[in-house]
Amino acid sequence: SQTGLNSVSSATMGVSANGLRGLVDDGTHAAYLHGLQRAATGNQKLSANVSSNAGVLRSITEQILINACHSNRHASGKRVTDMWTNTGQAEKYIEFVAPDRRYNVSGGGVQGMGTGYQEDSLVHYAPGVKAKIQIALDLAPREMYLLNMDGFFHYLAQDMDWWDAPMLKPTPATTTYSASYLAHVGSIENIGLDFPVGNTVIR
Repeated sequence: SQTGLNSVSSATMGVSANGLRGLVDDGTHAAYLHGLQRAATGNQKLSANVSSNAGVLRSITEQILINACHSNRHASGKRVTDMWTNTGQAEKYIEFVAPDRRYNVSGGGVQGMGTGYQEDSLVHYAPGVKAKIQIALDLAPREMYLLNMDGFFHYLAQDMDWWDAPMLKPTPATTTYSASYLAHVGSIENIGLDFPVGNTVIR
């Protein structure tokens, strides 16, 4: 959860798990990004663009997507390359697209009776933009992320090391406990974003 990151000190941000909700944000869910405070003077570029409706529920529409792409380009000069959302917003996208995209069958043919959608068919266009709408089931509901993937990077947040100091601990045995040394070796890899203002979240 990115919600708790507001109370995390900048010293520990290097090993906190990053997700889209914390990376593409204006400080609502994550006040710090890579140890830097978004609200601090001179850090305006650490805040992504947010398209919201002041808490009023609204359905995703073509106009909202067009405006978000334009606003992203105006704010950063970056064009949207990918869109990510949960199934709910994909359903709303299909809801407004389906009535507008029907076509008549010419000649003596019979109209196909297939329903549903193909994942590759969810594409939004804007000047310089051909962005496929990707579906991720673990994204927060009612949010859509319009991303410029050039700004994302992968890094090693914590080198390979012991996760737990080797010390004697009780471990279960048959009807009793035994003393043994328990420790785990591991590293922490993370994703980062070096130009948040080049991305947009629709809430």
